[in-house]
Amino acid sequence: MSLIAIGRYTVGLKSICVLPRRFYVRCPILGVLGHVDHGKTTLIDKLRSTNNVSFEAGGITQINSLFQHTIVEDNFTFTIVDTPGHAAFSKMRATGTTLVDVAILVVDTVEGVKPQTKECIELLKTNNIPIVVALNKIDLPRSNVMQCHEMLFDEGIETTEIGGDVLSVPISAYHGTNLDSLMKAVKSISDTLDLNTDDSCVMEGILFDVKKHDSGLVVTTVLVEKGSIRKGDTFVTNSHTNRVRSLWTIDGKTLDVALPGMPCCFDWTSSFQQPTSFR
Repeated sequence: MSLIAIGRYTVGLKSICVLPRRFYVRCPILGVLGHVDHGKTTLIDKLRSTNNVSFEAGGITQINSLFQHTIVEDNFTFTIVDTPGHAAFSKMRATGTTLVDVAILVVDTVEGVKPQTKECIELLKTNNIPIVVALNKIDLPRSNVMQCHEMLFDEGIETTEIGGDVLSVPISAYHGTNLDSLMKAVKSISDTLDLNTDDSCVMEGILFDVKKHDSGLVVTTVLVEKGSIRKGDTFVTNSHTNRVRSLWTIDGKTLDVALPGMPCCFDWTSSFQQPTSFR
């Protein structure tokens, strides 16, 4: 199995077993983008029931992170990629955009379209990513939703409210207002996409993080794109052969196999030399 990395390290995975060819409908990968301080992380915190905003340097997301969210009544799961909003992280934002099937573009209805909003729009257009606009902070007195529609129109985003075909949902991420409607809008677009993949093919994925712990184990965070990762799989970095010791979900639940569209973590023992090749 080969592993394609966007992080600091590239490793390769090779399965020790041969599986019959079979097709699998993976969960869609959803990107959340927007200008700094427009409420992107607050929205994500509401979806994952955490409070990452209080841990961010200056309130700014500084990494590409990922987690899963399920619409319980529809039994529908998304993998969500959170990308930085600050101008200093444009390269990381561009990389994150190429991973996703659908994007939520968060726009502050008080401030309107700002520089990183425009940058995100261009990235999404370049990669032909369908967009759902989250018009945030509608709970504030100076909120102006119609002005945002007009500003988006000037950037080539024609929402349904002004006769276009781009879905938009007015929300308050802080209060959790209309988040169900927002996710259902994302689902309606995801339902039109071809997400069939072969879960027994050569594995391809995105490496998000590699950390060595004091125990000597190396913990790797990966988003599986094709194929699968199983406990016991072997992989090679440089001249070192390693084995997946344990496999678990982003929130710490044990896994036997990670299928396409799933984020996961696994650990292995290594001298932790930076890989220069893989096989």
